[in-house]
Amino acid sequence: MHVRTGSLRRLAGPRDGERGVVLILTLLTLLITVAMVTQLTVGSSVAWNATRYRADRIRMEHATRSAAQDVLQLLIDDVAGEGASGLGQALGASGMGPSGAMPGGDAIPGLQGDAGADGGEDGGGGEESPSDSRMDTWAKPMRVRIGNIEIVSFVEDENGKFNVHRIVEGSDENQELERARMARIVDKMRDGFDGDLGESDGRRIVEDLVGYMDRRRRDRDLPLPERHSLGDEDRWVLLGSLEEMLLLESVTEELFYDQVISDERIAPGLQSVLTCYVLPAFEEDSAAGEGIEGAPAAGAADAGGDFPSDSGAQTGGEGESVGEGGLQGVLEGEPPIGNLINLNTAPRAVLEGMFPGWELEPSKVEEIIRWRNEVDEEAADQRAQETPDPEAQELQDALFGRDEEDPLQFFSSLEEIAEVDGFGVEDLTPEIQAELEAQFGVQSDVFSVYLWARVVRDESWEAERYYQEAPGQALRLRALVWRVTTQDGVKAVFLRPWHEVPYTRWRIPDFQRELPPFRAQRFR
Repeated sequence: MHVRTGSLRRLAGPRDGERGVVLILTLLTLLITVAMVTQLTVGSSVAWNATRYRADRIRMEHATRSAAQDVLQLLIDDVAGEGASGLGQALGASGMGPSGAMPGGDAIPGLQGDAGADGGEDGGGGEESPSDSRMDTWAKPMRVRIGNIEIVSFVEDENGKFNVHRIVEGSDENQELERARMARIVDKMRDGFDGDLGESDGRRIVEDLVGYMDRRRRDRDLPLPERHSLGDEDRWVLLGSLEEMLLLESVTEELFYDQVISDERIAPGLQSVLTCYVLPAFEEDSAAGEGIEGAPAAGAADAGGDFPSDSGAQTGGEGESVGEGGLQGVLEGEPPIGNLINLNTAPRAVLEGMFPGWELEPSKVEEIIRWRNEVDEEAADQRAQETPDPEAQELQDALFGRDEEDPLQFFSSLEEIAEVDGFGVEDLTPEIQAELEAQFGVQSDVFSVYLWARVVRDESWEAERYYQEAPGQALRLRALVWRVTTQDGVKAVFLRPWHEVPYTRWRIPDFQRELPPFRAQRFR
């Protein structure tokens, strides 16, 4: 029995080892299976999210087409008058004023007013003296819902900015004058903010930009662009886009782009005060798409209205083109406004920088800005007496929100500047009056059109502060258009096609420190 028992124990030992090996192999198999299932699950999730992201982007691109059409049509209707589209007639002809909803649903006071207050028969300027201001319908950020996609539009007036090409135009004396102006504008741009620039910083940026545009300084490291508008004898290489300034050593992204700071104010960037897109003049022997002095060299011809991933042009129904590529068919129309800065839309830094402080005191610039932010009592009384059209009211509530602010004053003609304290005939020297007439106007014809699209997945989300962006995937697009009146009517010509931009743009109020407590905009 003793021997038999020992034998059984010897036989049992190897079997226990085999069981251990089997358990280890089973465990490894289980771990491998779990890993494979996890990998398949993660891979499927990534593939599904990527597919959904791409599908949402395609949906947003197609949705922005409709919104782009509406915004461009509002720009056209502002001049077209009786020939306005149904949207323009509903919002403008009724004399109703959409509120100034900011992107994301914010309502900024000082940006609201009478829709179609100028440029139409109900406007203060009338047909004899049309003007463009932030009281126009196109100037109101507009919200459009297409299914679960929300699109917000924002139109920025390029004629309210300083054209950087002025620093290389004309005689040497004129160039020095314009360079001093640009340096002062950069100096004033961020007054009151951390990292404020001085006039010496402005002069450095001007010098770097002059060197960048000087053809004699181009070499293999900075070759000449291939442009039809660049002749063999031309000394200056004009900018094709303002973003080229980011190539300058003195210009950083923080300086170029607007910066939303912690206390919910916006430090303006170069993009808010400078432009290179306004069209000063045509040469007499110009051909279509060529011969523009001071115009953007790139994108002026065959720019088209294409979206980033598609080649379809913007159409206005029944095949009628609203946004046209190039300059064909417009050379016989009204000439461009040129370098005249729109007094209604110019930022504070531009107004202050156009004259030295000893010629035009900052206090007088403050009076201009205060004047255009005062309520237009006559327009407000007229609005109160009118019976709103229910259909127009419903459309307004859907596009601009239910909060309606009083209409504000604007300059329907440059002569109205005499109504501002300190700008009467007896207050200004003849030289300053002549210079004001030479530098400022009240009309615009070149605009940046911004569109932001997002997929709404949480209907309960609501902005809680100014400049707060909604969460989730977003598509940000921009186009540069020239609104020109031709024999065939008003047209929107693309100077730059639709392209993506890295940041959301917000309209900067004239008095950021005087904003009331935030209140989210309400839409139907």
